[in-house]
Formats: sequence, C-alpha cells, structure tokens
Amino acid sequence: MTVITGRRRIGKTKLVLRSCENTPTVYLFVSRNNETTLCKQFSDSVRQSLNAYVPDGITSFVQLFEQIMVIGKMNHLIL
Repeated sequence: MTVITGRRRIGKTKLVLRSCENTPTVYLFVSRNNETTLCKQFSDSVRQSLNAYVPDGITSFVQLFEQIMVIGKMNHLIL
C-alpha cells in the first residue's frame, strides 16, 4: 500500500496513473454518491479496466471487493 499526500491540484492522481500505465489497473474515484451508486460505477470500471466478469446487482462494498479479490487471485492487478 502506498500513501500519497500533498496540496490540491499538484498532480497526485496523474502521478499514480502514470506509474501504472502498462499494468492492469483499476482506479476507483470516490464521489459523494451513495454506496449502491458507487458500487455500480466501480463494477463498470472493473469490467472495462480488466476485461473481467463482474456480476450485475452488486450493491455493497463488501460484495464488490470480494469480487475484486477473486479476480486478483487469477490476475495480477493494481487497485
């Protein structure tokens, strides 16, 4: 686990995304939505980023991260 801190608008996100350019990576941005909405967005992101199967109907972070861990057992990835 890596923690990156710093002032706003100095390129922390860009730094992280650049460091992961040629590796399977899932970037999950947490917005001010409810858990169900975030889980749908995150599921879509995992599907697109990793070209992996994620079942529809995931409504909790527990379910989502369990699915990501299953995918991670078969493929190396950065989350």
